[in-house]
Amino acid sequence: MCRSATDRLALAFALGALCVAPASASPIAPDHEVGEGEVISAGVSRWHGGKRAALSLRFDDSNGTHIEKAVPTLNEFGLIGTFLVNPENDSYKKYRSAWEGPVIQKGHELGDHTLNHSGAKTDQEAELQIESCADYIRRVQPEPKLKTFVQGGRTVWMQRKPVDFFYAKYGLASSSRRSMSCSED
Repeated sequence: MCRSATDRLALAFALGALCVAPASASPIAPDHEVGEGEVISAGVSRWHGGKRAALSLRFDDSNGTHIEKAVPTLNEFGLIGTFLVNPENDSYKKYRSAWEGPVIQKGHELGDHTLNHSGAKTDQEAELQIESCADYIRRVQPEPKLKTFVQGGRTVWMQRKPVDFFYAKYGLASSSRRSMSCSED
């Protein structure tokens, strides 16, 4: 069934987690005040395939409704989602075959949302939570090489190493360093 672009966009608003950015958007302002003599450079990239905009739909926590409702709806409308998963949570385990099969086969992306969404009090716990999830995702979905990562919301992270250390070590990226988890205030 072919859906119009308007139908797809309406669905995206209904699903939430929406971000639309035109290719001709002006450069993002620096996150600090620019000092005299400091130079800021920016470039404009074109969207893949000559598209005029990008849509990012993100889902957290491996909820069963993602498999039961979100994935089928996204597939129906020809949209792709990013699912930030917790491979050791019961809801993920229940639908493991769907996550590892049809979700990936339809082009959806799995992202690292930690092994079981429990946070970390030490560097060793942070390594376990982040590395184990990243390794798992790379096994079931080798491409793309750079994986999305967002720490679990409403969890305590007290490790000594900064989060940037883990981003670099495990080849992880985030659209922002601030989590946009639906469970955060």
